[in-house]
Amino acid sequence: MKTDKEFYRLFSANPDMLFELTGMEVKSKYTMTSLTLKETELRVDGFLESDQKNEPVYFVEFQAYQDDTIYHRVIKGMAIYGERNPRQIVRGMILFTKESLDPKTEPWYYLSKSKSPDFKVYYFDRMLRTPEKKDKNHPLVLVCKPYMVEDQEVLKSESKAWYRVLESEDMDKKLKDVYCTVFIRWMQERFKTLSYEEIFDMLESLTPIEETRSYKELIEKGKKEGKKEGKKEGKKEGEIEGEIAMLKKLYDEKVLKRKEYETRLKPLEKKLDGLKLGDE
Repeated sequence: MKTDKEFYRLFSANPDMLFELTGMEVKSKYTMTSLTLKETELRVDGFLESDQKNEPVYFVEFQAYQDDTIYHRVIKGMAIYGERNPRQIVRGMILFTKESLDPKTEPWYYLSKSKSPDFKVYYFDRMLRTPEKKDKNHPLVLVCKPYMVEDQEVLKSESKAWYRVLESEDMDKKLKDVYCTVFIRWMQERFKTLSYEEIFDMLESLTPIEETRSYKELIEKGKKEGKKEGKKEGKKEGEIEGEIAMLKKLYDEKVLKRKEYETRLKPLEKKLDGLKLGDE
């Protein structure tokens, strides 16, 4: 399952939640961005930076698959950043979705077990137990259900109730949009044979499908792909070819069902054929 991007979505929208889960105490507000260290092209999943000077920065990696080099990459990123910013306190953390993915590379794993806050390792499935014990309907617990619950039948039967609680949660609208988007994304990953609309129908959402953030993102993604294809052609019919490419992208992403895809495709193909005949 694709997860790095979704974990980044969750915690960049609410970095305080990450500190709460890990038990780390910070003295200021943090924002999370993605970071690529130039020259080395080393990409960091999450870079946490304070709104106050002289506070530590944090390198964060979300790890959901086996990678024996993960410790080396995180430490390397911290070292490069520290070398370029010698007065800055640099700390790091790796969040494995489960302990079995942790290669426990020495000496870094040993360092993570010390009392020092400079480098820490966490297991996401364990971290979720704390908020779940306090509140089984904790938003972060609910949004992670499609990822954490292994039994698909349970997921099918319970997802509607979980999603309904998320939708009705009293929280910042932008944060709620992120939680609902991630929930749907992970549902799509778990039920890859279902279209976006079928997933949405399963959840019986209170929000019209066209108004959801996840739907808008998929539409925008399709439009961008379509524009690329249209420009690539370099013909006057490029705009229509771009629309066709967009439809194909949305169909491939299972946003559009086959019937809707074919219904919208036919008039475009007919129009394109007419333009091509006119050029001959």
